[in-house]
Amino acid sequence: MEYPFRAALPGIRARIFIPLVVLWALASLCLLLTNQPLRTAAAPWGLVSLAMSGDPISARWIIQSWTNNDHLLPLACFAVGLSFLWLAAGSTALCFACVWSAQQMPYRKWASLCYALAWGQWIGGLVGTGVSAALLPTLLGRMETTWSLVAWLGTDLAIALFALGAIVATAGIPVRDHVKLFPGRFQYVPR
Repeated sequence: MEYPFRAALPGIRARIFIPLVVLWALASLCLLLTNQPLRTAAAPWGLVSLAMSGDPISARWIIQSWTNNDHLLPLACFAVGLSFLWLAAGSTALCFACVWSAQQMPYRKWASLCYALAWGQWIGGLVGTGVSAALLPTLLGRMETTWSLVAWLGTDLAIALFALGAIVATAGIPVRDHVKLFPGRFQYVPR
């Protein structure tokens, strides 16, 4: 199976991966700090509550709770904009991590799953970008069922893909260590 970053040499991958993780961590910190004031009684999870609202009535309550405070609606728009950077850096970093994990797997089927999930991280990033794009009209006052439903379904899919990618990426660590502890017991996947 073809996989992302196949042409990139391992040394180049490491030089790209570390800054991506740092950028992702900084964007995560900024989103966390930005999301904190957006937590209201109507939106206990802040911007995530809006993405998961699923219907225009709930979305209207959430936005109304932010409109009551003058600076919260622009802050929510900023958080949506920042989520584009978070998604790009995060999905690419998880993609790198899934490829690395696949290269640690001794069995071809597990490696293929890791490579498929590497592509899945970019799909999750694209879906998350669609969610952020669907939230913008809602924040700007266009309360439609379509946007709320797209955001809700897309958020569920993106979270599932990112969670699977994180699990697969971390699975490569114990596999690598197990293969080193018990040499000869596993047949490596040809690269």
